[in-house]
Order: sequence, then C-alpha cells, then structure tokens
Amino acid sequence: CDFVSDMRAPTPSAAAEIAVPDMREIMMRVDDMEDRLRSSLTRTIERKRERYITIIEKEIFKNSKFITETKRDAVAEKYKDLLSSMSDALKEKRTALILNTEKLNVLNPLAVIARGYTIAEKDGSLLKSIEQLSVGSDFKVKFSDGTVMAEVIEITKKKDEV
Repeated sequence: CDFVSDMRAPTPSAAAEIAVPDMREIMMRVDDMEDRLRSSLTRTIERKRERYITIIEKEIFKNSKFITETKRDAVAEKYKDLLSSMSDALKEKRTALILNTEKLNVLNPLAVIARGYTIAEKDGSLLKSIEQLSVGSDFKVKFSDGTVMAEVIEITKKKDEV
C-alpha cells in the first residue's frame, strides 16, 4: 500500500501532519487575502472619490446659477422674438384685411348707389334690360337714401351704333 500511494509517511502521526494543512500556513493565506481585499477596496474607494471630485469641479456645478440665468435669458429672448413675430404677422393680416375690405367696398352694390347710380327691380328681380318691362308696368328704383315706385310710360330702344 505504501508503494502505490502518492506520498509515504513513516508513522501515522507523520501521515496526519502531512494530510492536515499547517494552521500557520492557513492563517498566513487568510491574512494575505484580507490584505489584498483591503487594498482593492481602498483603490476602489479612492477611484470613486477622484471621480466625485472631478464631477463636482465641472463647470456646471460651479456656475449652476450662471447657467440657469443664461438659459432664463435665452428663453426670455426667444419669447420676445415670438411676440415680435406674432405682432408682425398680425400687422400683415390686418393690412390684408383692410385691402380686402376696400376691394369688397368697390364691388358692393350699395357703394355704387352711393356714387349716384340706382338699382331697378321688378318682383324682387334686378332689371337688366328694357325687354323685362312693358308700358304701364310698375317697378322699384333703389337710391342711396330710399326707394321709389315707378311706372313705365314709354320705352325707347337704343339704336345699334356701328
């Protein structure tokens, strides 16, 4: 049996010493692991502290009030620009409205009447030709300040002029 084993011990006590690790060696290994763990944690804490200091020293943290005021000023400037743009657009729309109102006034039949023209109607329809009337028929003439009922006494057709 002694010849087939990996290790040979002269006595059972010596075999026990060989089989069971030395307590001092185990304690040294535990101490070494503890030192390495402590060292690793210290390095990690130091890296985190340096990162923290780097972040704290950034410009945004040093001048956060300045940055906030700068952004507030930028927003106020954009607001002024928006108000100015809206005011300009409103002026353009107001000008367009005035021009369109003037155009409508030119086309308004009441404006034509105000310039001295009249509108002739019969039975609620505009009279556009003497063909719509006959001697003795009634029709209405609208002036700018009122209406007149009229009766056809005579019809004279316009002669074709060449």
